[in-house]
Amino acid sequence: MNGWKWNQDRDRVQPSFWGNEHFSDKNQPVVGITWYEVTAFAAWLKAQLANSLPEDYHVYVPTEAQWEVACAYDGDGQRHLYPWGEEKPKHDLADFAGGRNPDRPAPVGCCPAGVAACGALDMVGSVWEITTSSPDGYPGESGTMVVDFTINNYDIPWRGGGWENGSASVHCAARDRTHLDHDFMNHDGFRLVISPLP
Repeated sequence: MNGWKWNQDRDRVQPSFWGNEHFSDKNQPVVGITWYEVTAFAAWLKAQLANSLPEDYHVYVPTEAQWEVACAYDGDGQRHLYPWGEEKPKHDLADFAGGRNPDRPAPVGCCPAGVAACGALDMVGSVWEITTSSPDGYPGESGTMVVDFTINNYDIPWRGGGWENGSASVHCAARDRTHLDHDFMNHDGFRLVISPLP
């Protein structure tokens, strides 16, 4: 895969901010990580859980469509502006600029009042989350999972807004694009899914 070549060219052994005192608190999201590293971690974790996962279950980076459904939709199939509903963002609902940690993402789960209907915490704010959708178009291709990107790809979808962003970026439709090996930002992170493949 392209990721192996990418890693050999850089001799990389850990995410960019690993060990940095601002980004290594207990239970803090990992930042400064690339799509290659996230997918490698997912493969490693799947191997670690092999004996406890149901048959046909995988550990993987979500597509944009999966991420958006988990973030925006309730159990009745109704779409909301925010994971918690329609109420505008406040700092007890999401981690965004001006919150409790102005120079770093807050620990995972610090805003339980902002939980999504599916039970996921921190879907918006905290860190922009890497997804693994086809770069060919949103929303039409947002459910197409990409297994390997090329090294020169500049179109990896991010979702959810980050801790450095204002409240205008903290909503279920917040999206951006990044370079495949973009790893120098301290607000990019990831979320994994454990389920059958889409």
